[in-house]
Amino acid sequence: MRVFIGIALSDDAKRMISENEDILRERILSGNFVPEENHHITLHFLGDIEEERIEQLKEAMDEASLHLRPFNLVTSWVGEFRKRKRFIIYMGLEESEELQKAHGRLKDALEDKGFETEKAPFVPHITLVRNAIWRKEDSEATLRETESTGRKIPIMTDRFVLFESKKVDGKLSYINKYESNFYTKKSINNVYL
Repeated sequence: MRVFIGIALSDDAKRMISENEDILRERILSGNFVPEENHHITLHFLGDIEEERIEQLKEAMDEASLHLRPFNLVTSWVGEFRKRKRFIIYMGLEESEELQKAHGRLKDALEDKGFETEKAPFVPHITLVRNAIWRKEDSEATLRETESTGRKIPIMTDRFVLFESKKVDGKLSYINKYESNFYTKKSINNVYL
């Protein structure tokens, strides 16, 4: 099972993010736009995991979420990661101490259960386009324009989600397999009363 742990976005946030993609659609020669229903924030990509280890993943998520409280995130700039001559275009997030803390707690819990985590620095983002090729040489102008016209989108963060990545009817889908809620005054040991 190919899995990752991330933060799910509300339908409203996904819709607003998709609206910001319109400027990009006009400027990109080719690329794979992430479908609206697949927008999310990845915290830890784990890759192929044996079915029998999924329970350990759930335990790690529960342990990490015990001392976290819900918090808000806000989208900010639009940026790009270069991959040879192609780009991954993404929407960044305003700096968040709470998000860094959640990422770190989850990393520690996963490693305690024997899972290997990514060594690269954590760059929180929402992927918009994969394998993008710009229509113009100057992608900077498009990124600045997207950033200036785009709205800051609030994202309520109150749980970790275990997603399975698989093809369904020929389309890549992210299927919610498990959720681990952060602590609230209405919960004891992540069980809502």
